[in-house]
Amino acid sequence: MAPSAYGFANFLYWPFVGTLGLTLGRPLTNRIVIRAIRVSLSATHSELLKKTRP
Repeated sequence: MAPSAYGFANFLYWPFVGTLGLTLGRPLTNRIVIRAIRVSLSATHSELLKKTRP
């Protein structure tokens, strides 16, 4: 689960750094990426809970 989420975060992160990161600054893009990572991790966590619980 973690490698795929990490790769997805990289996929989202680097285009932001290339385009928006230079204009808006890195703290804003970091906040966006951290929020996206949290959303994806919480989604995968809830999916795991659904699979483990009957």
